[in-house]
Amino acid sequence: MAVVSVKDKQVTIEIGKPTVIIGERINPTGKPKLTAELQKGHLDLVEEEAMI
Repeated sequence: MAVVSVKDKQVTIEIGKPTVIIGERINPTGKPKLTAELQKGHLDLVEEEAMI
């Protein structure tokens, strides 16, 4: 389990629970490798970006 907090909100993230979307979306603009991988349906680079 992980908890992400900002000044007035707390979000709990747990394995087996629904996906939680927090803040910014991963934007492939200006990232040709990421764009190509997304077009192929490959999400490995998206996962890497999300963990940064």
